Amino acid sequence: MNNVTTILTNNDLVGAYAISKAVLPHMRSRKSGNIVFTGSMASFFAMPRVAAYAVAKNGVWGLIRNFAFETATDGIRVNGIAPGYIDNTGIFKEATVNDPERYQRIVSRIPSHILGEPGDIGWATVYLCSPAAKYVNG
Repeated sequence: MNNVTTILTNNDLVGAYAISKAVLPHMRSRKSGNIVFTGSMASFFAMPRVAAYAVAKNGVWGLIRNFAFETATDGIRVNGIAPGYIDNTGIFKEATVNDPERYQRIVSRIPSHILGEPGDIGWATVYLCSPAAKYVNG
């Protein structure tokens, strides 16, 4: 693997796995908990120049499904959010700053034609961790 692939895999997949394995025993002892992973739309749609990132994030979706199944009877819910395109983030800026055509193509595929904001992901996470989402798992 090259350096980029190693960094993406370690940060996005291995890191998610390691942190989860570290907190799960504590959640199991309390018989409650929520884990919310950040996935990516790159897991669902092929995109140019993001193969390593897409592979790592596909692994995260595997963690979500498996941990959700393994921990459900322990009162733990595991979910993921695939944010789509979020404005004011490094990854989005890097992908579009020198490519106005790509920016327009991305925005044109969004039904509302607006980019998300970081807070939008925060509110989705609040919902997933709240009692209102007690039936949402995996």
